[in-house]
Amino acid sequence: MPTGYRLGPDYKQFGNDSEFGGNGDLEQAKELLLSGVPAKYLDQRKKALDSLHFTGAGVRSLTQGDNRMVAVLQLAQFNQQAVSQEGELYGALIDDTDLFRRGPQVPDHPDARCALPMLDPGDQLDYLSCYSAEGDLLVQMRVFGVVPLDQNKVVDLFRQQLDRLARPGASV
Repeated sequence: MPTGYRLGPDYKQFGNDSEFGGNGDLEQAKELLLSGVPAKYLDQRKKALDSLHFTGAGVRSLTQGDNRMVAVLQLAQFNQQAVSQEGELYGALIDDTDLFRRGPQVPDHPDARCALPMLDPGDQLDYLSCYSAEGDLLVQMRVFGVVPLDQNKVVDLFRQQLDRLARPGASV
C-alpha cells in the first residue's frame, strides 16, 4: 500500500482487494476486464479477450484520508505479446476517438498512456485513466475525484505502482 493511502471502497461486485484466476473464477476475471467498457466497444473487446487466453486478473481500490479521490488499480495477466497489443489498442482508442483527451505523461514509463474524458462545464467529478504494459501484465488505473483532480498526484501514484511491478518486492 503506498504511503498515505488505504484500501478504498469496493469496486462493483469485485471488492477492494481481490485476485481472480485459475479455473474457478476465470469468468469473474473476464467480468472485471470488461467492466467499464463502453457498450459501443464491448463486442470487440469480448472477442479480443477470448482470443488472449489470459491467466488471471486482480483489482484493488485505494483512497486517501480526505476521500477526495478513489483509485482503482486493475492487473490482467496475458502473454507479453498480447499485453503489448492491448496497450496499443488502448493508445489507438485515445488517439482515434473523441471520447478522451490525452492525459499527462508518466515519468520513466514512456509506454504508459493516460486519458481524460471530455468534461462539461459545471461537472463536480473528474476522472483520469492510465494504462501500461509491464512484462506479462496489463496495468490499468482509473481515478475518480472531486474537481479539480490533482493529475500530478494521480500520475505519481501510477508511476509508483508501475515501478513496484517492474521491481517485484521493492517498497514504494
